[in-house]
Amino acid sequence: MNAALGVFDSGLGGLTVLKEILRELPGESVIYFGDTARVPYGTKSRETITRFSMENLKFLQTFGIKAAVIACHTASSLALDAVRGAFGFPIVGVVAPGAAKAAAATKNGRIGVIGTRSTVESHAYENAILERDPAAKVVSAACPLFVPLAEEGMTEGDIVRQIVAQYLVPVIDYNVDTLVLGCTHYPVLLERILEVLPPGITVVNPAVEAARDIAEVLKAESLEAPGHHRHDTRYFVSDEPSKFVELGPLFLGRPITRVERVVEEYGWNLSNAA
Repeated sequence: MNAALGVFDSGLGGLTVLKEILRELPGESVIYFGDTARVPYGTKSRETITRFSMENLKFLQTFGIKAAVIACHTASSLALDAVRGAFGFPIVGVVAPGAAKAAAATKNGRIGVIGTRSTVESHAYENAILERDPAAKVVSAACPLFVPLAEEGMTEGDIVRQIVAQYLVPVIDYNVDTLVLGCTHYPVLLERILEVLPPGITVVNPAVEAARDIAEVLKAESLEAPGHHRHDTRYFVSDEPSKFVELGPLFLGRPITRVERVVEEYGWNLSNAA
């Protein structure tokens, strides 16, 4: 099927999910929307996140997408169930695939989850892991400074290392053998996280698992792009795009040369921007 796949996130972080989708599904076209005007999502209520998610999916729907990935962990935690019934295409989140991988990977049954405050307080990962392994012990830690550090491109230096070490104390003290990166921004800080973690801990990146999940959905529903399909990726943001163009490659692992801005407060009129 030639229609594009839709992906949305609150901003730049979802590009780590897109990176894995493009690796897993190199022949698929993708429409990516970063809601940069309303970032961060991690501090907002369930009702607000659900409304934003509905609006974002309605925007993506205007492109005739065949399926969607909610790349944002907060939106996947708080809004996925509410939006799934409102659209006529499959919608995949990042929480369930990440939880399934963590439950399968742990050997001692102790799993750590790091994420935004909203994701942690929703208990979405804990509940999803326990559905798969009721005997598992899950400890979660909110890391509210990780997102602004990543968004500012601050991934090096003593201050960053100190912040990462401080946030990881609860999961390290709990003797976890598996750690879930419960936010799209956190892979950008993976090197600093690995410096702090004791050796032998399995780190689960739900972006990788979500990419595999959407690949399976497309195959199961015969929605895969034909072999001759010409891949294309379009990027949209809801605020000034220059920062997205500048920092996007840090998250995506490849250059971003064109980003289109959605203007008029959710009237979704489009104007091009560099």
